[in-house]
Amino acid sequence: MLQPRLIYFVESAVANMRNNPLAVAGNLVALTLLLLLMGTSLIVYRGIALIMPAWFGSGKVIIYLSPQASAQDQERLVGDLEKSPEVADVRTVSQDEALELLKKQMGGWKHVLEGIRESFLPSSLEITLKTGKDHIEAMDGLVQKIRGYPWVEEVFHGKSMGES
Repeated sequence: MLQPRLIYFVESAVANMRNNPLAVAGNLVALTLLLLLMGTSLIVYRGIALIMPAWFGSGKVIIYLSPQASAQDQERLVGDLEKSPEVADVRTVSQDEALELLKKQMGGWKHVLEGIRESFLPSSLEITLKTGKDHIEAMDGLVQKIRGYPWVEEVFHGKSMGES
């Protein structure tokens, strides 16, 4: 019973394609453009996923310090952050370590960094937040507090990736 319906469907589809070649061509062009757009989007997504650090989740905050920040400024910020109840860990990332991490994340594309001066990446701090709903909700207040320091150039966290 299914076979005669399938044969009828195929025969009528072929007949309609012969009767309306312009509509078929238009549909093929639209389908081709759609697949091209989806493929391009997938390639861009994969590229961003490879380049962007995995630590941009909601449990991490990255602080980029200005080049004028002294070691004492950085130590003061680390001390203040370690006193915050929502902070589980603070890790200092040097310029050299950041460059090595970037090269590792870029994989086969790391050759694009050749010839760039070594100190183009700023020093930074990686903050790991304690787990729990209260601490994640308190992240916005912590981020605002961090942005108040004059030697903090930029703050990234899970929510900020969709902002600015």
